[in-house]
Amino acid sequence: MTLDMDIGATTPSVERDKLVLRGKIGPPVNWDFWIKMDDRDVSNIVRIAMKKPSIKFAFGYISGVFKKPFRKKEEEQKEEKNE
Repeated sequence: MTLDMDIGATTPSVERDKLVLRGKIGPPVNWDFWIKMDDRDVSNIVRIAMKKPSIKFAFGYISGVFKKPFRKKEEEQKEEKNE
């Protein structure tokens, strides 16, 4: 079973010297969660983001975002030809 945790939908705040992300996990459950990060965590995230697999993944995502409008237009053109 996989539980959905949307980091983008969290509420960030700073408590003392930590970045705190609060959000909800679900469905099928409805749980609150929080992630606390300090300066070491942030530097580790940056280090991981700079590694080849992370960069490759990010570029794949970015190129997919730019291709979406073109794919939609191609699909519309195919539908017009079929009509």
